[in-house]
Amino acid sequence: MIAPPSAPSALLVVGKFGATIHVLHLVPEDGTIERFSLTTPSSTTTFRRGGATEQAREQIGMVTLHIGDGETTTSFLNDIETRACKLWNDSLSSRPTQSVEVTQLVQDVQRPLIQFVKEKGEIAL
Repeated sequence: MIAPPSAPSALLVVGKFGATIHVLHLVPEDGTIERFSLTTPSSTTTFRRGGATEQAREQIGMVTLHIGDGETTTSFLNDIETRACKLWNDSLSSRPTQSVEVTQLVQDVQRPLIQFVKEKGEIAL
């Protein structure tokens, strides 16, 4: 289930349109993290799925996976998902009695997660 267009959401997409892409979707409404893969036509310029439409895109880095060393897209996304879950839980536990704004939750998770992805790219998985 992709978040409705009115709710901010973050997708991490690995791959290029026109081929198979692997997606990690942070669902701010309930803290779940979805993973899926799909093949897109090369003419695709805007991501759409389940009623959600991409509003903005930012390339945050490039990661090289060394398949011969056992690194795969799955293991890379496992690392990212583990970090996202920790950030999400830390964000929620820091305000146990307050209601958490969806946009604040995305920021608490998204900013550090972007930095983590950039660091992973710099060390060239």
